[in-house]
Amino acid sequence: MLIKDGRVYIRKDSLGGAEEGIQSGPLLLADGKVYDHVHKGANIRKIARRSAVAVTYGGQLLLASTDADIEGLTIAQLTAVLKGLGAQHALALDGGGLAQLYVSSKDYSVSGWDRVPVALEVFPRSRTR
Repeated sequence: MLIKDGRVYIRKDSLGGAEEGIQSGPLLLADGKVYDHVHKGANIRKIARRSAVAVTYGGQLLLASTDADIEGLTIAQLTAVLKGLGAQHALALDGGGLAQLYVSSKDYSVSGWDRVPVALEVFPRSRTR
């Protein structure tokens, strides 16, 4: 999944000229449709802490993470939650003890069990240029 110039692209080949990126998976939603492998594989039915990034039909970015106090979700449950929030495209990120979320403007956080060696940070465009 590539987000470029406010548009989302689902690509299996190159990153289409992206300057930076991260690798993750599985892909959960593509154009509002549940991606085929969401219902396949041994790890799919496992309940675990999860995190994901999604883009709604209106172009809003969604970042989601399950709380450490909650047992977790299956990949299919995470997909259903994101779809229920209006996600058109969604990608699972790292989960387990590392799954954490912090929103400084809302003074809100979902803490994890492990220390995080690296983080994905999102800033308004005005702060990055």
